[in-house]
Amino acid sequence: MNNSYMTQVYRRELVEDLLALSPTYTCRGNGFSSGVPAPSAAFLLEAREPVIREAVRLAISSTGYLGYSVEARFNGGERYVLRPVFTFGHLSPPSLLAEYQQVLRRIGIETSMVFNGRFEKKGFLRSKSWRTLEALEKLGGFIPGVKIGSGNFRGVERNHMLDALLMAYRNGSYSFNSRWEAAEAIRSRIYSLRNLRSRFKPSADSSAFPPHQEG
Repeated sequence: MNNSYMTQVYRRELVEDLLALSPTYTCRGNGFSSGVPAPSAAFLLEAREPVIREAVRLAISSTGYLGYSVEARFNGGERYVLRPVFTFGHLSPPSLLAEYQQVLRRIGIETSMVFNGRFEKKGFLRSKSWRTLEALEKLGGFIPGVKIGSGNFRGVERNHMLDALLMAYRNGSYSFNSRWEAAEAIRSRIYSLRNLRSRFKPSADSSAFPPHQEG
């Protein structure tokens, strides 16, 4: 791993304390075979919309991801199309994902389940729809200051990525001659947004965004 830190603690008592605080938490293994019930979001299904909106905004800021893919429009690959990618609830059991789906649908976000081959009976929700981004914008976006944690845009605020993708969509500029051209277009938009906002609210971490190169 580059530019990151890892802390490892080998102490049984610490694990016991963590499990006591959150008995349904698991990051390894398959399913919940220990007899501990899987976590549930069913309580949100009966909640009022303002509560759902705030709960979802908090949840996606914690375990959500926003990025994009560049896909060939034609078999020959003559043009490439930018598509948003929103994921949520990684390594969740099917029952929890089904509840999440219903909750997200209440605020206009349609998703599909995707399962990870490495972890049986665990997966995440995914959407590649521009309508999802519009719903996220209506929600208020992510909590301010939450940043992308990995990849080429590590350190960039998720809200900057959201705004840059929506800008491309609304301007009709989401079709490109190459994958590189698409990536540079998004990078340029994020850079412009970041510079514009920094004039009104100075950033505490000016080195978080990779240097922009013209041309």
